[in-house]
Amino acid sequence: MKLEFVPRAYLRGQISVNKCFSVLQVIYSAHVPTNGEYYLQIFASRMESTGPGAVSSMDGIKLKCVCKFKIICKDMEDKMYPLPNCAPGEWGPRKATRQFSMTPVSHTQGVISTENNLKVKFTLGMPLTFLAKIRMNEVEDKFFQDFVDAQFDDEHLRVKVGFPAEGQYGLDIYAKPKDAPAEQPLAHACKYLINVTKIQNPVDFGLARVDNALESCMGSWGPLPIIQDFGIVPLSHTTWKIKTSVAQTVIKLQVPADVVMTAHLVREPDEDYREHLQVSL
Repeated sequence: MKLEFVPRAYLRGQISVNKCFSVLQVIYSAHVPTNGEYYLQIFASRMESTGPGAVSSMDGIKLKCVCKFKIICKDMEDKMYPLPNCAPGEWGPRKATRQFSMTPVSHTQGVISTENNLKVKFTLGMPLTFLAKIRMNEVEDKFFQDFVDAQFDDEHLRVKVGFPAEGQYGLDIYAKPKDAPAEQPLAHACKYLINVTKIQNPVDFGLARVDNALESCMGSWGPLPIIQDFGIVPLSHTTWKIKTSVAQTVIKLQVPADVVMTAHLVREPDEDYREHLQVSL
């Protein structure tokens, strides 16, 4: 039987602190996508302390395999879905504490269950600037812009989220020192996995949901007539069917500078393969 690695989208790593002994406890939760046998490998490396506000980088760090497990799944009780497409790394606030001196007040664990809305609070050890984003599989990120609000001063951060529907969400929080140069990008501080079990007034995702957007153009394949309205010109493929015998397919389009592009790769009937798609400008 073919042995595969557990896909990253189905693997959850969570770090918590044992307050009695001042040690870390790392929990990995793997929910495999289909029946089969899988490898789970865990790598580690010692990290030098970077100090508050100094974002550590994995560049040049050599990780060594410290654990290897074989997971055998013979039967699936339910269909398993990938985790929200958040930034890589552990779930929970530990990274924010380590890199930005942020102390969680409301939620100290990486997984949260809630109804209708959520408020996440931190106290700050230094003045920071923030950005918060909500993620949900098969829904465009921009749909959630009006559902999340990050309010902060020099001492506190409050992230308020109003969820449009029941389901599983990811909350990404980005930060940088308040006195950092304007051109310095925000760095990922932490993320939470949020299970919303009840919504009083649900909102329809409409075409923001990927499968709905795909359904709206079913029956028409290849470069659609509307492509002319955007001034987009196909360069590599002008017909709808692409046959390939290699692992990578490159599709090239000539795009005006004022046009924003995104793309989704799915496999019928409903499997999202966005992690296998790269868009280069």
